[in-house]
This record gives sequence, C-alpha cells and structure tokens, in this order.
Amino acid sequence: ELNWWGPGDRTDSNLKTLLDVARGTGFKVTAYVDLAGPTFNSPGDVVNALNYLKIYEGDPAWFHFQGKPYVAFYHTVKFDVATWQSILGQVDPGRSMFWMAEGTDMSQLSVFDGIHPFSIAWASNPNATQQRYASQVAQHPGKTYMATVMPGYDDTRLGRGAAGFAVDRQSGGYYSQMWQGAIAFNPAIVAITSWNEWMEGSQIEPSQKYGDLYVQETRQWSGQLKSVQGIASVAAPGAPAAGSAFYTQAGGGTGGYSIANDGGMAFYDAFQALGGVDALGYPASQRFTKDGFTYQALQGAILQWQPGSGQAVLANTFEWFTT
Repeated sequence: ELNWWGPGDRTDSNLKTLLDVARGTGFKVTAYVDLAGPTFNSPGDVVNALNYLKIYEGDPAWFHFQGKPYVAFYHTVKFDVATWQSILGQVDPGRSMFWMAEGTDMSQLSVFDGIHPFSIAWASNPNATQQRYASQVAQHPGKTYMATVMPGYDDTRLGRGAAGFAVDRQSGGYYSQMWQGAIAFNPAIVAITSWNEWMEGSQIEPSQKYGDLYVQETRQWSGQLKSVQGIASVAAPGAPAAGSAFYTQAGGGTGGYSIANDGGMAFYDAFQALGGVDALGYPASQRFTKDGFTYQALQGAILQWQPGSGQAVLANTFEWFTT
C-alpha cells in the first residue's frame, strides 16, 4: 500500500513508478488513500480522486482481494457514514471494488468491506485488543478485519509533547509477538505498519542499525500465516518440502539466522524431524562449508548435508579435532 494524496501529486507519480517496477514480479500494489493529506478537503475531492484511481485497477500489478481490486483508506473518520455511503455510491455503485476503512468505528462496516487500525502500538496488550476487534468485525457477516503488525514505535522526536510515546522493539521480539498474536486468530489479511515510516519509528526497511532483521522476520511469519491459511507453496514431486524459519535468539541482539530448505539442501526439514528448537536449540550460524561438506550450526548441535543420501544429519564434530 502506497500512501496516496490524489491525482497530480508526487505520490501519484510514485504509484506509477511502483506499478512499473512490480509488473512481472510476485509483488502487487495498491493505494492507501490518505484523507489527512492536503488534497482531500471535501467529499467531492474524494469522489474525483477515486474515479481517477480507476485507471489503475486493470493493471496486472494492482492488488486484488477476494477477487476485487482493492483500495484502502487512512483517517476515514474525516467523514460520517452517510457521507461515505454517498461517496462510494457515486464511485462504485455496483460494488465491484473492495474498500478497506481505517479505524475502530465498526459502524463504518455498513459501508466499507473491511476495517483495520493503522497503529496498534498504543495498546497495552495489542494481541488481545486485535482479537477483540476481530470478534467485533465477525458480528458483521461478509466483512473483513485486517490485522496490523508493527516492529515497534517511537514518535518522541516529533514534538508531540505528552502525546508522544515509544514502544521498544525488543530486538525483533515485539514484531514476532505481534505476528504470533495475529496468526492465532488467522486473519484473512495483514497490514504491516510500516515499510518506511522512519519519523514514527515503525519502519521495517533495512537499516544500518537493524540490517535486514525485519525483512527476514516478515518472511518467516508471513510464511507461517500462509501455512495456517492453507496457501503455502507446494513443492514439486521429489523435491524437498518448502519451509524455512528465522530466529533472532542467537543473533546477539543485532539480527538472527534462517534455517531453510533451499539450494537443494533440506536443512529445515532435518531440523524439524530432529526435534526443532526444543532438541537442538536456535540456529547460531549461516550455512558454511568445511572439507567439502555444507554445515549449519545450532546452539546444541551442527547439521551436515550429505549429498549421497539427500538429507541433513547430526555432524560428528569430534572428527574435526582428530589428526
């Protein structure tokens, strides 16, 4: 979702560029219509902007949800429900689009197809709060709750006074807890706040401080969500089953390590078959090569890939110290 301020704005140029880049890849793009922006001063402004936005819905890189072109909004409380009924009635009378509202006012579900909170870091217990919202949305048949996950938050440098606050990232732990909470109630869709909201300290974009920690965590947890939803990738016959996991516990607070089935070597499958974290501990290194074999270290053991048998086994590390 790209923050969008309407036609003629630089964010529209950004949207066109992102669509160009996304075509031919597995990524999809949509607009996050920011009603707090300077171009949306009246319902008529929104109608004109949404009618303009239709030029993109046929693009092969546009995101579709539940079979419909998808558009989300920020700050939908700018207008009341009756006004939104008029706006969407003019723009999409046949309801061929999926319209996602932002906020926690469930009365908006009489007009919108779904609802989500842009931020959830303010909640003392984000997982319990989201489960409550999901339950409320479930009382509206056919409507969707979009869960929100965040790596942390810090707006204390923005001059908001007593309203400013910070939530510690816990070296990736806070993000993992949010994903685990979301996966627990199996949402149909998840929003990440955010890719690059640096000013509010919620970015997952790679950085000098965190490296690609949050990109790797996103890969891990989104994969688990897909597995719960039954849409995980299926390996070809005879190929190793798809699978991977990323753990921060042995990363020294600055990152972590993945263990995966890739490059024709099913380390992840062996890790799981041998008891996973409970038996072997957390991954403590990337793969490495020694004496012509490929290894990966865990906290309690080292796995060795044996090409002859096509499997990873516990390495006999005593051989390393014999002469």
